[in-house]
Amino acid sequence: MASLLNTKYKTQKTLGNLNNHIGTPLTILNLDEDTEMTVIEMGTDNFGQISLLTSIVKPDVAMITNIGEAHLEGLKTKENIAKAKLEILEGLNKEGIFIYYGDDLILSKIIKEININQRILTYGIEKTNDYRCELNMVDENGISFKLKSPYEQDYFLPMLGSHNMLNATGAIAIARYFNIPMSLSKKVYTMWRKLV
Repeated sequence: MASLLNTKYKTQKTLGNLNNHIGTPLTILNLDEDTEMTVIEMGTDNFGQISLLTSIVKPDVAMITNIGEAHLEGLKTKENIAKAKLEILEGLNKEGIFIYYGDDLILSKIIKEININQRILTYGIEKTNDYRCELNMVDENGISFKLKSPYEQDYFLPMLGSHNMLNATGAIAIARYFNIPMSLSKKVYTMWRKLV
C-alpha cells in the first residue's frame, strides 16, 4: 500500500511491528513534516486497543485485511477479533472509506449488523466484491494474478502465498481511491519483480 501511494504522494509507514499504543504514536511523531500520506498498522489482542489507536490516528481510510486466529488467547473467538478490529471505525473520518476483505464470512456478517456511515469497498475472490482478483499462477518466483473487476489487469508479485494477492488487491482499491493511475500500480509491482 505504501509503495503504491508513494508513486504520487510522499508516503511513510509503520516500521517493523510498531502497531500498539507505544509504536503508533512513535510512528506519528517520526513523520517528516512534508509527509502527505501515512500507512499506519494497528494491532490488537483485546477490546479497546484499536479504539485508542484510531482516536490517535483519525484515519481517512481504514482497511481490515483478515480475521485470523493470532489473538484468540485474549479475544477468545474470531467474532470477537472481528469486533475488536472494527473499533477502527470509531476514529474513521466521516467522509472516509472503509475497505475490507469481503470473502471473510464472519467479518461480513458482523458488518451487516452494524451501522457504517462511511463509504464501503470490498475486495476478494468472490463475485460480490467491488475489487475482485483471480490467481493465475504460483511458482518459486512468486504469484501472478488478474484483477477481474472493476477492470481487468494482470499483476505479478515476487512473493509467495495467495494472501499477498488479496493484500495487493486491497492496496489497489486504496490507490484508486486516491486517484493513482493503474499504470503506476503496474509499474510498482514490476519494480518489485526486478528487486527479487
